[in-house]
Amino acid sequence: MGSGQVSRLFQSCAVALNSASATCPVASRQPITSRVAVARSGVFHSTVDTPYLNVYWGTGQLVTLQDAVDTSEQAFYSVLHTGASTRRYHGELVKQSFSDISGVSDARTVTGVSVDYANLNNNGAQYGWHVSLPDSGERMVTIPAVRGDLIVFNTTIPGSNGPCTGGASGWLNALSLRNGLQPSRSGSNVQQVFDYNDDGTVNASDNVNDQVVLSIRVDGEPTSPKFVGDTQFVGLGGTTTVLPTVMDFGIGGLEGRSAWYQLR
Repeated sequence: MGSGQVSRLFQSCAVALNSASATCPVASRQPITSRVAVARSGVFHSTVDTPYLNVYWGTGQLVTLQDAVDTSEQAFYSVLHTGASTRRYHGELVKQSFSDISGVSDARTVTGVSVDYANLNNNGAQYGWHVSLPDSGERMVTIPAVRGDLIVFNTTIPGSNGPCTGGASGWLNALSLRNGLQPSRSGSNVQQVFDYNDDGTVNASDNVNDQVVLSIRVDGEPTSPKFVGDTQFVGLGGTTTVLPTVMDFGIGGLEGRSAWYQLR
């Protein structure tokens, strides 16, 4: 890619686009209003020329009163960038799904299949994953964060009176960097990520109906995640609350934040 040239890695669209000739209808376009997060791939060895970076972002906006009542489908995406200028499409990503956990109203998990990165550049290659945000009006307007083997992101369901007003809610979400499911941690019995029962420890007792909680509902619009040690702190817009949530971030191995090179 020559100096000054920019190529599109992916187009966020509620309708699957699987070729260069496909056009996203205006009503299905998903806006991106917050920064992306980037992490090194845990599958491939990265170099400057072939970085193998997973790029993470969510879609949605919340600026006007009209936005507050918009219920267009939004999503969260992870796309592997190999350093080439090749555009990726929905058909090259695995579709995961948030699922409510039976018996509770404030916990979700994610179902789906793992991403097979092994056959890049071949037919049927998989370059990442995506998951729709299922609640009516749910969108992402905050910045995601890479922490250990997790991508942590918070989503918002605004109140009808606009941003930072009463009646809003949201979800705290934490998924595997690699495939958007629950993390697979070899040599560890701890697969949970949230202290769901709020006893100060992340362990098997945080399961609900034998399912790992990957998403917790909160009252108020959650801010971008901030961390001190093993605790995530979020402000809740429309309230005066700062919510601490203990988490288990696992061990990232080769995954995690990408390094920066200073050019001279």
